[in-house]
Amino acid sequence: MKLIFGVIFTFVAVLFVVEIVNSVSYYSKDDYIVIKVEDKDRSTSEDGSVYRVYTEHETFEIADSLFPPVFNSADRYRKLKRNQFYRCRAIGFRSD
Repeated sequence: MKLIFGVIFTFVAVLFVVEIVNSVSYYSKDDYIVIKVEDKDRSTSEDGSVYRVYTEHETFEIADSLFPPVFNSADRYRKLKRNQFYRCRAIGFRSD
């Protein structure tokens, strides 16, 4: 009986993990894009700074992350100039 319960539990756990990975991969995006910086701004809170970049059609946030390892968002933000074109790696989630 314990063996059957263990097999069923393992099967359900594997299905659960597969569903989570499938959902995240469907909604996540990882592309290289070319943008023209129309404007940019920075806001601060108790949690730190948020760096936003505005283009003609979208708004992007420059942020530090563990995966992929990026820890220089402030330096990247500082180097951006208005009305200049940049090739960027955009990683994020779709918001439907």
